[in-house]
Amino acid sequence: MRSPLDRWLVLLAACGAGSSAAGAPGAPGTPDGGHAISVVTTTPVLTDFVRNLGGADVRIYSVLKANVDPHDFEPAPADL
Repeated sequence: MRSPLDRWLVLLAACGAGSSAAGAPGAPGTPDGGHAISVVTTTPVLTDFVRNLGGADVRIYSVLKANVDPHDFEPAPADL
């Protein structure tokens, strides 16, 4: 039996594939000419997931940097 998380990951992957396919060829932004999608992630695990899924088609801002304990994180004004 599949977990609800598996269903969300499949849905996220499908949405990412659909939105990257909708980019206009020849438009500025990415090496292949499409528009880069800006994505904000909260943890390094999600950052790696989005980077592997989107590749050069995404610009990623990770709120939590690598090797930072989420329980010790104090947001800065720049994180807004």
